[in-house]
Amino acid sequence: MSDKKVRTLTTMEEIKAISDPYRYRILKCFSDIKNPATVKQIADTLGEVPAKVYYHVKKLEKVGILRLSHTEEINGIIAKYYELVADSFDIKSTKEVEEPIKKLMLSESQKIIAEVFDNAKAEFLNQIDKYSNVTTKGEGDVRAASIYCSDDELLEFNNYINKFIDKHQKAGEDKEIKKYNVFFNLYRTVD
Repeated sequence: MSDKKVRTLTTMEEIKAISDPYRYRILKCFSDIKNPATVKQIADTLGEVPAKVYYHVKKLEKVGILRLSHTEEINGIIAKYYELVADSFDIKSTKEVEEPIKKLMLSESQKIIAEVFDNAKAEFLNQIDKYSNVTTKGEGDVRAASIYCSDDELLEFNNYINKFIDKHQKAGEDKEIKKYNVFFNLYRTVD
């Protein structure tokens, strides 16, 4: 997927398709897997039935957010592998996408962000509960702060974080390497 980069969404149909919180979870699974996947693989990851996931995958395929990568015959059954058409998606406001869509996008974006926050919080609290008796230092960090920087410095910082995360998303052979969850939130405050 590294050659796909960014796809700009400009139509009402595309924006509605990607703004659904359940479809966001499906897209996140494809992004996390980083390889083409079947509907069954995505359904298993989500703990859902394949028929429900299939319905949403077809909607995402119809608007060009997912595409059929290839098919494979497995035990006499044709397995369809889908993939994201881009690494990330950008939404561009057009005449077609004016005030009603802005309200829809705000509402759906808030739902998606709330789900991301809730999932990260639940995982964090689950880990605290599991390791409440562990006293090892350096196993994690929680921090909230405001930073002041130029647009160029912000871009440099954001690129550094994203490259670091991308580089370390797969487990290696090294037994000293441990898994850490990262929840990263960066936004400009408006006074």
